[in-house]
Amino acid sequence: MNKTYTYTIILIIIAVLLLAMFTFLWQTETPTNNSTQSGSNEIDIKITDFSVDNNWGPVVGLVCDCRFNLTLHNDGNVNLTGLELRVKTYVNNTEFRVGNYFDGTFENGTIQDALVAGEVREFQGTLLSTVGVEGDFPPFTDMTSNGISTVAMVVLNGTVLDQREYHRR
Repeated sequence: MNKTYTYTIILIIIAVLLLAMFTFLWQTETPTNNSTQSGSNEIDIKITDFSVDNNWGPVVGLVCDCRFNLTLHNDGNVNLTGLELRVKTYVNNTEFRVGNYFDGTFENGTIQDALVAGEVREFQGTLLSTVGVEGDFPPFTDMTSNGISTVAMVVLNGTVLDQREYHRR
């Protein structure tokens, strides 16, 4: 009778553990709605302001830079993570390579902290390039021309959610 009692206790313990594991797994896989509004989760992110200081200046040698400001507004009802910020620059409608470095993002431009529903956040950054190197930045005289335009984009999982263009004035 002692063996039967021991086996019964072991089976009860295993059953309770299996039930606890199933409950835990079911809870972590059930999607939750963290929205403050009723209805479906909506992603609504907008670039509300974008400006570029087109006073390109030398940093060292042939490397030059300029600063920019970007404001995002999460007008949706979900907190967003994994948002990536990108900036592209064009001279006379031809794209040229620039490094764009945002304060408050990882090196690839991904925002470090979640953008909470309803939040407005400002970002500052730097465009960086090299003058006159093959395939890179155009000659310095083109950098200050009226033909330069810069486009800011906010991207989630490879999809551009919003973009705003800035033209030199």
